[in-house]
Amino acid sequence: MKTRETPKYGRGELPIEYEPWIYDDMIVGEVFGPIEWQHQPGTHKRTAEKHHWIIHPWFTDESPWGGPVLNPISYDWIRVMSQWRMGRIQGAILASYEFQVFRPVLEGTKLKATCWIANKFKSGPKERKHVIIDAILEAADGELVSFQRADQVLFDKPSALEEVKAGRKTLEQARDESRREKRAIAIEVGNTEIIPATKDIAIGHRLRVEPHVAVDSYEWEDGKWIDNIHTEEYAKKLGYRGAVVGGIMPPQAVHKGLIDFFGEDFLYTGKNHWKMRRPVYVGDVIKAEVWVADKIKEGDGTRIVVQYYLENQEGEKVTEGTASARLTR
Repeated sequence: MKTRETPKYGRGELPIEYEPWIYDDMIVGEVFGPIEWQHQPGTHKRTAEKHHWIIHPWFTDESPWGGPVLNPISYDWIRVMSQWRMGRIQGAILASYEFQVFRPVLEGTKLKATCWIANKFKSGPKERKHVIIDAILEAADGELVSFQRADQVLFDKPSALEEVKAGRKTLEQARDESRREKRAIAIEVGNTEIIPATKDIAIGHRLRVEPHVAVDSYEWEDGKWIDNIHTEEYAKKLGYRGAVVGGIMPPQAVHKGLIDFFGEDFLYTGKNHWKMRRPVYVGDVIKAEVWVADKIKEGDGTRIVVQYYLENQEGEKVTEGTASARLTR
């Protein structure tokens, strides 16, 4: 089923007045898309420089395929949901994320993205509202590029836009409140010693990836975001002790190490799945533990399975994940 035959918003037309996700209105099986889009050349490089991300140079400079390729950690489903129905999505926090890669594509390649609501459920004594979004990314020739799955937990607190609709504040006041400083993390990889994987690598082999999370500040785009959990004030309204770091940022250093470890095979057969166990806050110092957990015969190769976790300065696990790729060498 689909909500409509064409997207509600065109490229560059997303309004500030977004439609919040309402749990009871989310229909399991509902399809959004497809939409066509291009990841413009230089996008990863500009984003990495602006937000001080550490990502693999294959996504920013040169790669074995001749130029920067698309980073598998990419929220293609948000592009679809935003244009097809929701406007700007600002009403949920990422609980877990996974992807599978089938082929590398260069930046600038014309792509097609489709997503759907795969499931929804409530968990825990607080009955947190989860919505599972699945997405596929295809090349123009119809060949599958990647699969993604995101578990989003919806906020229960009233949004600024709901206050606007109730007459408690003006839209301009809501916009003004959103023009606040957002803090991003910069992952400076400390001790790294990545030995490229082979089929003969031993189970228990540890990858020395110890990211140190530093803090950098930059301004949100003026007036484009309201109710942003990555800002101090709104995060505290939701009960967090401070600004929450975006869910894809802490695993970035591990992701870079995995590509060094698996090499080109990761861009054809790679999988990665992580769960957020605790929020990561601006200023947290994060360490990673990464090791080879299993080796599985698969076709003419061997799938090497890696497990990892991230912990903060208090020794608390904040993220746990499993990644793998099929090796033929």
